Amino acid sequence: AVLLFTLISISHAAEIAVPRPTPLGAPELLGTMPRDPICESSGLVKGRRHSDKKVFWTHNDSGDSSRLFAVDESGKLLREVTIRDARNRDWEDIAIDEKGRLIIADIGDNRHVHPSIVLYRLPEPDAFNLKEKAGKPQAFHFRYPAGEGPFDAEALIVRGDNAYLFSKNATETRLYKLPLPKKPPKDSIEMQPYPVLSALPTTITAADISPDGLHLALTNYLCISVIDLKVPFEDLPLIREDAESAEAGRRMRVTLLGQTEAVAWDGNDLLLTVEAGSIYHIRNAILKQAP
Repeated sequence: AVLLFTLISISHAAEIAVPRPTPLGAPELLGTMPRDPICESSGLVKGRRHSDKKVFWTHNDSGDSSRLFAVDESGKLLREVTIRDARNRDWEDIAIDEKGRLIIADIGDNRHVHPSIVLYRLPEPDAFNLKEKAGKPQAFHFRYPAGEGPFDAEALIVRGDNAYLFSKNATETRLYKLPLPKKPPKDSIEMQPYPVLSALPTTITAADISPDGLHLALTNYLCISVIDLKVPFEDLPLIREDAESAEAGRRMRVTLLGQTEAVAWDGNDLLLTVEAGSIYHIRNAILKQAP
């Protein structure tokens, strides 16, 4: 049933998309992460602490300890970092904000039984200084709006002082805005439904936003989609019809690489990881706009 709904979603998105200048290129294999200790890469984001080097942060799915792994674009392990005062109930994605802070998303819920989720925010560790410990994370607790949830989710992006959560539904993807203030409040924060960008792919397993906020990458088990915007994601109008008019285009590529769990922008390219640990990239996923 999930496969059927995903295929319908892909077809529907293709029908409503504005003209696409060029489809996404084919994924190319870059390498494989070591199965020990990275048994299931479930999130991926490019680090910003070392701008002259390619560092990507990933983590395992549920059942692992609270730790992050720094890898290069070929999957070579650079460092393992323990995250203190955090619990890996079901870490499903990782993002980075404009201040260089990592946000770990404990958002998975396959059985739809958890009444809340947690986001952990901490400064990006040093991928090359093995003696430096990770900073203590801030924990933000979120609850679902009245009458909604709990649901499973595997995809999250961050822009400014807000995170944006994509539900992993087989019929319709829901989008929520999660405010991230300077300090976590004592009580949980209610998620805010964010009614923009209709006809999103379903069964979303990963998401990432380009540093300028203009290119949203989404994956599921069958394809990767890129939504190009005329304004940064956080500036999209809240009225759905107006938000749709702010799209510059949609592009898609059927991948069929296996269980694709993570996606990350690397300049104009995209990196993808699958559950088995392979890393792929798609060249020139961001197109230069004509003047």
